[in-house]
Amino acid sequence: MTSCREKHKIAAKLTSVDDPILDRVTKVNWWLHGVRVTTENGKTFDADAAVVAVPLGVLKANLPLFEPKLPAWKEAAISDLGVGNENKIALFFETVFWPNVEFLGVVAPTSYDCSYFLNLHKATGHPVLVYMPAGIPHLLIQVDT
Repeated sequence: MTSCREKHKIAAKLTSVDDPILDRVTKVNWWLHGVRVTTENGKTFDADAAVVAVPLGVLKANLPLFEPKLPAWKEAAISDLGVGNENKIALFFETVFWPNVEFLGVVAPTSYDCSYFLNLHKATGHPVLVYMPAGIPHLLIQVDT
């Protein structure tokens, strides 16, 4: 399995550069009046601002390194966000037989096990439900696929 460190590529579009950076960004120095982005190749780019888009897992791994560190409230928000798998199973029917509501829930003993069906007929006009399992059903589907 490839780690976040091996996979991540950050594309940063700097306001003072015509082409985006397509190298891995290792450091982002930011201050009140500008930013310096350093790539793994040692290149540096200075600009008034930069947009850095990275997957959540990369941010959780503290890559790239931000100097100074991100504010505590941003680091807390990143830490509190989770990542994981979500299974979706689309079920196509000949006719609609369910109520005209957006969601149909599956009652379970705990909120962790509550799955639901999304009614796509309401949005598309097609007789389709999308099942989104949670808890034990989700885990069983993960094992079988």
